[in-house]
Amino acid sequence: MEITFSSFFIFDATIDWYTELKKDYSQSLSSFHVINYIRHDFYNRGISEIHFINSKRFFFYEIVDGKKKKVTYRILNTKDDTILIKREVSGTRGKKGVNYLGPYKMELEFENSKDFVILKSSIGNFILPKSISNKEFILGINLK
Repeated sequence: MEITFSSFFIFDATIDWYTELKKDYSQSLSSFHVINYIRHDFYNRGISEIHFINSKRFFFYEIVDGKKKKVTYRILNTKDDTILIKREVSGTRGKKGVNYLGPYKMELEFENSKDFVILKSSIGNFILPKSISNKEFILGINLK
């Protein structure tokens, strides 16, 4: 009887530990997904410096199909303590495209520094350089 009783407590503690571990892993994975999405977008398409607006918003210019477009990232808080990441692309002739990432149950804000935008999340701070190398030379296009 004692063995069964103690086995139950060991099993219960293991299940509690696994549940907490899975929850922590899920939050970390969500944070990395959001941060890497933003970094990948900027590194692969960005053609200008990042322009910091406030702790919830910044923008940069990208080039797609030879056209220069403004990309704005914005953090939106929802009623149920989650966030949405809004990616808005303003093209030529006033057309806009909007994508939403989320909802995520995490904290995220942008912080301005001289050479970087710092993405502050619940799992740590991540650095995004404000300026990138000269893509006119890399892509072989004229951006003016």
